[in-house]
Amino acid sequence: MENIIKYIVIAGFVLLESCNPIDNSWDTGISNGKHECSMLTYLKTDSYNWDSIVIMIKHAGLESLFEGKDPQFKDITFFGPTNHSIRRFLLTYGFKEIKKLSPKFCERMIMMHVINKRIMKKDINFRDMNSFDIVGYTLLVTEGGIKLKAYKEREAWGEIENAGAEILYLLSETAGDREIPLASPDIETQNGVVHSLNYNYTIGDMIGEDDLNNLINELL
Repeated sequence: MENIIKYIVIAGFVLLESCNPIDNSWDTGISNGKHECSMLTYLKTDSYNWDSIVIMIKHAGLESLFEGKDPQFKDITFFGPTNHSIRRFLLTYGFKEIKKLSPKFCERMIMMHVINKRIMKKDINFRDMNSFDIVGYTLLVTEGGIKLKAYKEREAWGEIENAGAEILYLLSETAGDREIPLASPDIETQNGVVHSLNYNYTIGDMIGEDDLNNLINELL
């Protein structure tokens, strides 16, 4: 009986910890953290989430970029699409595998998610909550020419306003302010930071369906 009570108490503490409202990650279970390795090495450590993007990086010939060996890209920010995002694209457009895509297409798609400097969540502005419109955002432009509006909001904690977690939001201005769902921000590596995109994201969402179809017709 004593062991059962101990188990209940321990389980209660674990449950409370997992519900901590000031945690910075959500949705996919990809943890935040600092990794003492290159970004490519980090991606290789989590096959469940990153296998497809690793294949895509190799197919596009961008390994040196993600290893931190490209002299023009010493420190990068990567809005990382997970396996779910890439597989959904393949299924939607009838491709059996990534290698059926052209290397040029893969390069273009990946560079839409890359910014040529390290940008942490702390570097992003808070949205002006006194305005109905999205005001106070940080404008980011990726190496693929995508304009992104990034901003933070602070959630309430119980009945206390602005006392909860800082939540990062991302809109693609290029795709008509389409929301780009984020999962886990601030995954640091030696040559940059990964902001993992939510499983609901599909590669191509940053440019919109018409532009994506044009790109497919041009490069595939």
